[in-house]
Amino acid sequence: MQSHTDVYPSEHLVVCGDDYTCVITSDKLYQTMMLLLGGEKEVVMLEFWYGWTERQIARHCKVTTRTVHNWRQKAFRSIRNYYERKS
Repeated sequence: MQSHTDVYPSEHLVVCGDDYTCVITSDKLYQTMMLLLGGEKEVVMLEFWYGWTERQIARHCKVTTRTVHNWRQKAFRSIRNYYERKS
């Protein structure tokens, strides 16, 4: 008898960082997250999925809080632009 494995599409998409994982249930948001650069993606994940503060993220990434602020702004701009193009 041959082995058979059923494959089911995932209901959730996963974005992984260095020390963390985020489950995303929206395909559109997942596609957007994949477009973000490293620091931008990290800020969004750590702040919104894990509730970290700007200072905690800066310490973790070994950057200034101003850099974290800039990454967040760039991430928001990228997400907004992606949603506006896809709407």
